Amino acid sequence: MDKTLRLWRTADGSLQQGVTSQSRSQGALVGADQQLLAVTGALRKASAELQIAKSLKVELEQSFHNSELQRAWLLAAQLPQPSQYLEYDIVVLPTASPVWRLLSGLFVGSAAKHRRDLRSADFCEAPALEVEQIRSVVNPRLLQSYLAELDSIRGKHRGGCTAIPELGRLRLPPGLYRPDLNEHLLFHGALPESIEKICKGGFDPRRGGEGVGAMFGLATYFAINASKSDIYTEEFSRRLQRSTQRTMIVARVALGAGFRTCEPQRKWSRPPDGPDGPDGLPFDSVWAANAASGGCVDHVEVMIYNKSQAMPMFLVDYRHTEQCRCAECLKRPQ
Repeated sequence: MDKTLRLWRTADGSLQQGVTSQSRSQGALVGADQQLLAVTGALRKASAELQIAKSLKVELEQSFHNSELQRAWLLAAQLPQPSQYLEYDIVVLPTASPVWRLLSGLFVGSAAKHRRDLRSADFCEAPALEVEQIRSVVNPRLLQSYLAELDSIRGKHRGGCTAIPELGRLRLPPGLYRPDLNEHLLFHGALPESIEKICKGGFDPRRGGEGVGAMFGLATYFAINASKSDIYTEEFSRRLQRSTQRTMIVARVALGAGFRTCEPQRKWSRPPDGPDGPDGLPFDSVWAANAASGGCVDHVEVMIYNKSQAMPMFLVDYRHTEQCRCAECLKRPQ
């Protein structure tokens, strides 16, 4: 009997110890769960703070980029002050300058796909272009003419001109105290032997379309895609080698009130009359809508019929890369 009682007490003690041990284990588990919850909460908080920090970093970088871009546009929009001491000159821009980076980005980024041939339905790859040098054109005589034309357009449109959304990417910021006259930086392709003549004498609308036709009349033609102007940097009957360095003009163009056309206007020698008819103010320029917007050209084109509305501002020296498979390179000798 005593032996049985001792065994029972021993078993009961072991059971009590087991219960106590289990309670301790459960307490430890509860404590571990609480610690895990605390760690999880801390990790979530840290993750949220990290996301906020990343968002702030992106916002700061974007803000810095926007401010740098805005500064570059303001610098590109600056015109030299007319002076009797200002002389014709071509000045190389340093590659670190904001204007160089702006123009290089606009130039390369505007390359688009073009048809394999004039009436082909097939479009080739967009040109792969490399900018090698950008030069600024200083021509006091052309500057005087351009400023006088700006003043004339300003007199006709004192409240400013309606913006052209299709050209917005290349629009120059207006001055602080003058209305928006739709000034843009636009591309113009020309043969190598014509570049210096244009830089010194300006654009001549009377010669518009001499070599390739004049779909929109007797005008000076500009493009918003460098790849479009690239087509006209050589004679079609005498193709230059693919690796040849080419030069394209970036012009400052005052469009004023622009007329949108969706069909060819081969007989035009001036912009059409304005909405008030012959007795009202005529339009100042013409731009052709692309086929995607109901127009008759693949890429937007811009025309001016007055010599003083544009002047060469920059020269971009560039090449097509060895890997370029654009429509023009496929026709050029190696």
